[in-house]
Amino acid sequence: MTGSAERVAEHGLRWLENNLEWFEPARWERFLPPRRFRAAPLLELLILVRLLRGGPHAERAERIGTAAHRAAEVVCAETGFHDELSRGGPAFAYHAHLVALLTDAGRAPARARSLVQAVLDTGTGELFAADRPALNRLELRYVLDLGGFDRSGYRTDQSHRNSVLTTRQGPLSFADDEVYALTHVLFYLSDFGSRPVSGSDLADREKAGRTVSVLLGACLARDDLDLAGELLLCADILGVHCRGLVEHGWQRIASAQRADGAVPSPLHDSAVLSKVDGDKRAAYLFGTCFHTTMVAVMAASGRASRG
Repeated sequence: MTGSAERVAEHGLRWLENNLEWFEPARWERFLPPRRFRAAPLLELLILVRLLRGGPHAERAERIGTAAHRAAEVVCAETGFHDELSRGGPAFAYHAHLVALLTDAGRAPARARSLVQAVLDTGTGELFAADRPALNRLELRYVLDLGGFDRSGYRTDQSHRNSVLTTRQGPLSFADDEVYALTHVLFYLSDFGSRPVSGSDLADREKAGRTVSVLLGACLARDDLDLAGELLLCADILGVHCRGLVEHGWQRIASAQRADGAVPSPLHDSAVLSKVDGDKRAAYLFGTCFHTTMVAVMAASGRASRG
């Protein structure tokens, strides 16, 4: 791992550990706009914790994970969570993902697990319907496999073959949400970089690598370090060999990282931060930095794992 990436990971994890209270939905909702899935920041933190197990930052990840898993258990026991889960609506995959991550950590919430399986068994919401976006179907397949749920009633889903990764001809016309979709297709196919992407899942690796390289350069050119962090992880997943570009990306993220360890997102405005104090300041800083910081830590850790 480059020195820049190592520093980003170490300082970023320290900041995340110092701000764990903000990942709790009730705390978030007191100061920040509500999320479609209210536990989304907590879900993202648990994804990161899982990937850090066994790596160079395992000890700190264990401390973070202890608090994060406890908070997730509280969320999964709530009546509102059970009600939303039972509907099989648009946020079903997020609910199921939280349940799957707890299951993977050996803390399976029995009631929530039974509701996930009931939705699958009854076909509620037509979760794998052909008119569902390819990314949504791929995400759900990944989540159900992670949680060990029985999806035998559904045919093997080949959503990735119709995703933005394979259907777009050139990278320069990608909108931000399409870049996000591309990165997450690769995340789900590789378990967020923890396993190789098979040839059957990705027929043209070289084309995908070129696309990621161009998009990484474009995101760095406009200071979008959030998408740049995701693309750096994708570059490692694909084995992209544009060493100069990748190193430049890590240097940019390291130079943008604040002294406290947070990496600002494109939404962060230091002028706004200077006008607030107390909890409002802490909330603004967290809301505009937490995701970019976690993505940077994830990418740096993946880089370390692959040497």
